[in-house]
Amino acid sequence: FGNGNISLSSSSACSSLDYSSFSFSEVDPPSLGSVSPLGESERLISTTRRGRDSGNHLISAAKTDGRVTLVIPWLVDANDRIILYGNGDNCAQFSCQGEQEKYIRRWLAEDAGMPFEAMELEILFYPAKYHKFASSIFALNDICSLISEKDADVCILEEPEHLNWYRSPGSPSWTNKFHHVVGVIHTNYKAYVRSHAPAGFLAAPLTAGVNCMVVQANCHRVMKLSGVLQEFHPGNEVVENVHGIRETFLLEGQRRRSSKPTGIFKVYFIGKLLWAKGFDILLELEEYFRQQTGSYFDIDVFGTGPDEVEIKRAFEDSAKRENRMLDNLSIRSRRPPLPVRFMGMKDHSFLAGDEYSIFVNPSVTEVLCTATAEAVAMGKHVIIP
Repeated sequence: FGNGNISLSSSSACSSLDYSSFSFSEVDPPSLGSVSPLGESERLISTTRRGRDSGNHLISAAKTDGRVTLVIPWLVDANDRIILYGNGDNCAQFSCQGEQEKYIRRWLAEDAGMPFEAMELEILFYPAKYHKFASSIFALNDICSLISEKDADVCILEEPEHLNWYRSPGSPSWTNKFHHVVGVIHTNYKAYVRSHAPAGFLAAPLTAGVNCMVVQANCHRVMKLSGVLQEFHPGNEVVENVHGIRETFLLEGQRRRSSKPTGIFKVYFIGKLLWAKGFDILLELEEYFRQQTGSYFDIDVFGTGPDEVEIKRAFEDSAKRENRMLDNLSIRSRRPPLPVRFMGMKDHSFLAGDEYSIFVNPSVTEVLCTATAEAVAMGKHVIIP
């Protein structure tokens, strides 16, 4: 976006981005001139915590010639940070904002290979809390009030519907605060609510209506990562993948293409341990595979998350499944533990090499998942719904 200053706000962890190297575009991108002229200050506002397991939005924020401010949540409650980041040896834990900022800058400089951007990027935290009932992070105050008028030029809202489900009473809309606001939408919350919320068939259309209302009130333009997402802002939205991946994944793909096939077909999943990631579907896939072959398939699961205990219990013993997510599964009889190993937190780039060749992503709510793009770039086989 030119030479302006960008403000980026998010509630997710840091991922990796490289616009020029990899893209799953579904339509031609719009002319930037037709989207908006950018001024001197730009911000990215996101609902995503910035920790170990997500860096794409961070790199997208860093790759610009102007001043960039990344606005991200600080989980005030230490228990929330344990729930979301985990507390194992490989999990990132922060006792203060300074530690989290240091971690972000180190990741950007060393893992993403962008040391200059790591120094130049400005980071602003807003107080937030994790709400288990919605599996979501919500701000504890008006984020707009933290941003000075002189910096309120261009804003990129990551998940604008999520950011605006709850707003402080009397808060101005983002479009009143900033000269131009672009919303980037990458989660199918309508499908999520239909599948996972109580009375989802009633809640889903209500969620879709609320999403339209808050997005139109707070965005000038909308960029959807996939055409399967609902319509949010008729006449002012395009379908375009603005995410990307690190060069590390592309180099691994080049290596695999130039190497002889190993004949190894080891399966893995990487991501946050939430039922919404499709673990109920993964259980059904295991049962279907057993019906076809006579045995379950082995899979290693990388990640931590709020539903980790319940998910592990479901894979260990069918008789122990008590979560409502599993009520409709076709697996009814008691069965032995499934051949699943839970490996804890790991960066996806560490799974390069020939040990793993098949990535399974059972989620139906993420549309274009970054981990899927990374696996494809590494030359792995990818199985998605």
